[in-house]
Amino acid sequence: IAIGCLLTAIIFICVFHSQLEHETILFLNWLKDNPIMGPVVLAFVFGLTTMLCIPGPILIAGAGWAFHQAYSPIPAILISVLSIFVGSILGSLSAFLIGRYVLRSKIEAMAGDFR
Repeated sequence: IAIGCLLTAIIFICVFHSQLEHETILFLNWLKDNPIMGPVVLAFVFGLTTMLCIPGPILIAGAGWAFHQAYSPIPAILISVLSIFVGSILGSLSAFLIGRYVLRSKIEAMAGDFR
């Protein structure tokens, strides 16, 4: 499965390279024009990935690269680390609260099957 995903990603990048390059430039320009919303959007997206148990290293590396392109190195590191930290805390807290209060009965029923 991993090899299939990797091959699909490589084919996707080869086919849509010019479009991806154009979208990347647009995103970096947006990030430079919106220094407040960029970190907020990153924190929100990282919170969602945390809630959905999606591994974050690719998003973390991409955020570091994007902020480094948009800002000078030291502020880029501080902004991206702070955004990732806030997003992961909010995502973890949201997942806990959803599991604790919203999905409690379903989780108890699933756990009851294993007693």
